[in-house]
Amino acid sequence: MKQLIYVLGIILLVSFTFYSCKKNPNENETVKTMNDLVISDNFDWKTTKTVDVSITLPADDFSQIVNIFSVDGEKLFYTGYARNSNVLSTEITIPTSVTTVMLIYSFDQNAEPQIVDVGDNLNYNFNTNKTTSNNNKSTFNVDFDDDCGCDGGIFSLTMRYTGSTTAVVEVIEEEKHNSGGATLYTGTVAPNGEFTATGGSKKDGRFENKIYFYVDGDENTEMHVSCSVDLYTGDVYGDFILIAGISKHNLPLCEGDPIPPVDPPPPPPDPPATTTVNFDGTLAYEDLWPGKGDYDFNDLIINYEFTVTKDDDDYVQSITGVFTVYAFGASFHNGFGYILPNVNPNQIISVSGYEIQSGSIFTLAENGLEANQLNAATVIVYDDSYNILAHPGEGIGVNTDETATYVSPESVVIQMVFFENGSFASGGPVAFDDLDIGNFNPFIIVNQDRDVEVHLLDFAPSNLADQTIFGTFHDDSDPAQQRYYTTSTNLPWALNLPVLFKYPSEKNEITAAYLKFAEWAESGGALSPEWYEAISGYRDDTKIYSPTIAK
Repeated sequence: MKQLIYVLGIILLVSFTFYSCKKNPNENETVKTMNDLVISDNFDWKTTKTVDVSITLPADDFSQIVNIFSVDGEKLFYTGYARNSNVLSTEITIPTSVTTVMLIYSFDQNAEPQIVDVGDNLNYNFNTNKTTSNNNKSTFNVDFDDDCGCDGGIFSLTMRYTGSTTAVVEVIEEEKHNSGGATLYTGTVAPNGEFTATGGSKKDGRFENKIYFYVDGDENTEMHVSCSVDLYTGDVYGDFILIAGISKHNLPLCEGDPIPPVDPPPPPPDPPATTTVNFDGTLAYEDLWPGKGDYDFNDLIINYEFTVTKDDDDYVQSITGVFTVYAFGASFHNGFGYILPNVNPNQIISVSGYEIQSGSIFTLAENGLEANQLNAATVIVYDDSYNILAHPGEGIGVNTDETATYVSPESVVIQMVFFENGSFASGGPVAFDDLDIGNFNPFIIVNQDRDVEVHLLDFAPSNLADQTIFGTFHDDSDPAQQRYYTTSTNLPWALNLPVLFKYPSEKNEITAAYLKFAEWAESGGALSPEWYEAISGYRDDTKIYSPTIAK
């Protein structure tokens, strides 16, 4: 708590300025400040909802893949298989503004996509709603005449390994941000064994433009999957033959050279198939906790993109997390991390990619997680925002003051390994449902003081936070009631948005920049749930940061 007295002094100065003015978008309209808002005690400030999914698959064949997309097909919410029965039970986290999704069972072109209503639950039964039509062309809003091809990019590949000995095979996407790509498949494959990888790190589930194949840790070959050049079954890449593939538009790849038969069939790979799903958004923080700030929510603007690869039993194999810092309107040297509340530290084999300097306030365990976090796996992404984006020598922080030089965003890529060399970690596998990536618990560590964490409203602190700070100054937390990081009027210190958030510029309150924000908050989320979107009348662009690239 050595920094807390300094923090409280700054709070007093900010509070005086904050309470002494209101901001107006024009002469005729008065905008409510955050302190003017009347907020329900049970409003959680969430812009996403976690939906329980129960899909009953055809009783005569429940082995095919299930895909859940946004209605326009541009966002993949889930891809995976049913386990042990014809009922797929899982959960997805989607924007609260989403009320319908598109459900597709199998890669059969004749399987009609279903538009299904979503509330707190998503329930559908293919046995009572079974229809077929060759309608995937209109569903994906594309115009093509062929019944095969890879237009739009690749969504799924089945490959045959032709090496001479059983090996550990990995399929890895091209590097992102010079820090490694997502692992789409890891498994033990016998000669002539066939495996399938479905879903890539793009938001709509497509693979990145290039993928690499590794055999026992050594790069074997690469494959361009952008479809700038067509792919055909029978194509050979190093020790691999392309057996089948599916494009984004649910089209199979066209046939090329004949594929030689295998007799006798080899033992199945372990696992035979993997699926990859993504979850992304932007976090916006105030960092003067336990005091209120200026509510521009730009003390840290950080975008996250999780790519989660799981086996055919829905056990997590790996997670790639790309964290891109866009701005921080803070003089404090804040760190950033996140907690996976339902994952024990011994269920993760390794964590790599973090940006932590020697002599940092953070101590890491052997597997790369933060040490002494006994209740849940905790990852420190970086120890100081100023080490990620260099201060340009002018303005408050970086990229919040439009008069200061713009600094290009930088990313930190975290690789988390749950399955390696045929085995899960000593603590056992993590089911995708238990992972609950849509409710991960991100936080900042304020000004190099490990005692002081700032989380989303009602998200619990880590083991290492000083809980004696709760209930001081403007904070009204009550751990006994599971109430955290909120004021007496239920205002938050952080927001989580399901988009790449266009944030307010320095000292402009979010209520002034986003004209439907107050309505959304005071209605408990019922009105204008899409307040953050670029919709006419929803923003005052003069109060949203717009960079000056060259000065």
